[in-house]
Amino acid sequence: MTKVYERIDTLSRLPGTLQEYEDLYIMLRNLSRSELEAAVSKHNLLDIFGHIDLGNNDFSEVALNIAEVVFSTFRLTEFSRSHETELLMSITSRNIPLRDFVIARLVDGVENSPPEDIDMPMKILLEISINHPEGVKTLLKDPPLRSYFESLTGDEEVIRLSEIFAYIASQRKGTFKEMIDCSVFDRLISVLNKADPLLQLNTLAVLKLLLTFPDGRAFLKSRGAVAHLFSSLQTLKENPLHDILLPGYLSFFATLAEEEPMDFLTNPIYRQPLVSCLASYLTTSDPTITVAVTETVAQICRTTDGKRALAAYLEPGACLTPLLSKAASVMLNASASTLPRILLALADILSLPNVDAVSALIPISELTYQWFNLISAPSPPTRLLGRIWEMARQPFKEVRLAALNLLRAIATEPWGVALFAQVSGFLEYLFNPTTEVGTAVDGSSLQPEKFKIIEQCDLTQGRWKGYVTRWTLLNDETAAKLKKRVKDGVWGHTRSQAAVAMENEVFMYVK
Repeated sequence: MTKVYERIDTLSRLPGTLQEYEDLYIMLRNLSRSELEAAVSKHNLLDIFGHIDLGNNDFSEVALNIAEVVFSTFRLTEFSRSHETELLMSITSRNIPLRDFVIARLVDGVENSPPEDIDMPMKILLEISINHPEGVKTLLKDPPLRSYFESLTGDEEVIRLSEIFAYIASQRKGTFKEMIDCSVFDRLISVLNKADPLLQLNTLAVLKLLLTFPDGRAFLKSRGAVAHLFSSLQTLKENPLHDILLPGYLSFFATLAEEEPMDFLTNPIYRQPLVSCLASYLTTSDPTITVAVTETVAQICRTTDGKRALAAYLEPGACLTPLLSKAASVMLNASASTLPRILLALADILSLPNVDAVSALIPISELTYQWFNLISAPSPPTRLLGRIWEMARQPFKEVRLAALNLLRAIATEPWGVALFAQVSGFLEYLFNPTTEVGTAVDGSSLQPEKFKIIEQCDLTQGRWKGYVTRWTLLNDETAAKLKKRVKDGVWGHTRSQAAVAMENEVFMYVK
């Protein structure tokens, strides 16, 4: 038995000869079930497929023979659950022949198994459907699987099943038509009318996945789901549980507005009622509601069209302007769990997308500069930048990471680069490659995240140089230092112990 395991240990790490694989196949055929179980779980038998030349007919044939021994020894459900990790690694492998080979064996098992044997882990069903060209067709057309799906009648089961197919459709958009033809989402639409807030929130989360591609949005509109949800949003305050439901509703419509900023936000049927709804919640003292409203506006503002659509409502004195001061208040008084959300939302509001010519972005940059000043008021903008910088040096890693993301967003703006130069010590902090060493006590260094700010400053400096604005970019000497710092890389010339440790950690993971 030792000889078999030694052979497996070798072939699971290095390619072998055709004879070695043929000998292994003969050995495996003579193993008992318990011995084969040990070969798979303790000696990484499935790893050998990653080293076999599956493009070669002879090697492919012996690989098929070995796989048949493995797959025929265990019931499909039992094997997929006990060896889920190994199967997922094979299915998601960059070795395309290996991936297709293992998926084909699983598909064969699905097609030839009774319904009671198809309770495979959902991750495996997802990966089969995403990576195999016929995966969705197999799930929907196979009688045993269809029978299994139809047996799931509870609301939570319907939501979970719909979530699986919605995720698959978001990854392989060409599969959506097959799903519609098989009425996959019909039962989910009916759950929308249920009064249970948890069911509503879970349903909204699934429907939001369908918003991420055109056919999904068209389907929801044609089935009346968008109109129904928008009507419910407008009367949501009448629901005693509105504070629980609001974040889910707002997230749904923020996603729709982000995906279709022109169609959705220029439609008076939607824009004004949505803005009025958002404004009505700005009177609350509940920071959770304030964060949800801010995140909604932030998601819409990820695009330049979204920023333009909301510009009039964020003018001084307009209905949404209080959001900026309230967001600033929450930012300064939030808990460690809420603060990262506000910082990331402000990053979306202030970030300048790199999608248009610079001349077309000047009005957008004027807008975001006005918003930054409204957030900072009554203090000057340099004071607000200093506070964000302080947060980027806090001991809480999630807060620090979110603050670094916000600084990177500010660095996309010409006024942001100008502000960086006005805050004493800030550029020196950016240029210093050792500031994150010893700070990240709860994980790897955030120095790579800080370096992204430096890279963005260099990009913004180069992109906006020569354009006339009211902001003064970095002088030539500082710009040259910036470019040299970018050239030196994340860790600069002096590699810190934290950097070496992190790279070793990554190396061990890859290995």
